[in-house]
Amino acid sequence: MRRRGMLWGGVVALSALLAASGAAVTAAVTRTPERHVEAYLEALAADDALSLRLLAGLPTDAPMPLGDSGAPTVAAVRATEARADGRVAVAVEYGEAGRDVTTAILVVEPATFTTPTGWRFVEPPLASVALTAPAGADAIVNGRELAGAEGGEGRAATTVTAFVPARVTAQLDSPWLDAEPASVRAGAGAALALVGRPSARLERAVEQQVTGFLEQCTEQRVLLPRGCPYGFEIDDRVLGEPEWSLELGPALRIAAAADGDGYRVEGEASMRLRAEVQRLRDGVIEQLDTLVPAGIDARLSLSGETPQLEIRPPAA
Repeated sequence: MRRRGMLWGGVVALSALLAASGAAVTAAVTRTPERHVEAYLEALAADDALSLRLLAGLPTDAPMPLGDSGAPTVAAVRATEARADGRVAVAVEYGEAGRDVTTAILVVEPATFTTPTGWRFVEPPLASVALTAPAGADAIVNGRELAGAEGGEGRAATTVTAFVPARVTAQLDSPWLDAEPASVRAGAGAALALVGRPSARLERAVEQQVTGFLEQCTEQRVLLPRGCPYGFEIDDRVLGEPEWSLELGPALRIAAAADGDGYRVEGEASMRLRAEVQRLRDGVIEQLDTLVPAGIDARLSLSGETPQLEIRPPAA
């Protein structure tokens, strides 16, 4: 059965009876510094939100930090160091054997609110994890949804709070962008970065929009369609109305804009021009049938439910 990561958030409601019984359990299992830390690691590995809140020393009305997205097989105390101030530093190993076992130092002190032999963390064992992702794209972190935000240079930054040393895993939640999931162990300086790339769905949506734009351009029966990325100039006389059609393409490339404002779409298409032309030098009438390149340069925004494409007119 697949192990679920902890998805807690907001306020965990605890009744007076549960709080009292939980405090009694905590006092019973934390008669030594090592046992307090062991109990905490066991609760983290088991996704036991109630025990974690009590053992970590979090207020009952505090938002619940992220738990562990993995399936730990190692959770053990390796060393302790007593300090002159009565506190004890406990070195632990935690994680999945053969994959990402990490070492962390957790500091505890004698508790003053339980029994004389009880222990507590000097500070709740929490860490902020910095997350950067493509601007406007939602993310999922340990199963918790985070709404996308706007940011400079096409990137948005936020932070999440997690228990140390839980594994924090982030992935994009966007129909338009794909990204490899990223993981890190919560601790000092921990950071995650999601690098998005256009999804197949986005590529299809952009191609459809560009194709529709070019087909609309073909309705203009002139040699230089207004606002369109192609045209044809000749010195001879055109008889009747020129006819345009989309012959091939478009072939497009989507990449983050250099100025950080959304994405840029570049590419090419081939347009077919048919017209009846009378040569001025000798009056001969001939049928013109030629291919004309169309260069695509567009700005792409993913801020709404539908990709917004702004195709730039050709340079004068």
